[in-house]
Amino acid sequence: MRNAEMAKLDGLVGEWTTTLSDAWFLEPPGTEVSGTTTIDWLGESLLAVRTGLGGGQHVHSEMSLVL
Repeated sequence: MRNAEMAKLDGLVGEWTTTLSDAWFLEPPGTEVSGTTTIDWLGESLLAVRTGLGGGQHVHSEMSLVL
């Protein structure tokens, strides 16, 4: 059973539209790269965060974190 403090993170769970902008490595300046971030529970006390960015002229990039 998830404790009350961890349950407060339930609002983060789901799929989100994300945009990367103002990053020093994006050329030309002002470039924005769209993608999605999915957040799921991993057991009762960890969140798995998976982000995919890119497509089109931008290289596709993926990142996964467990928090």
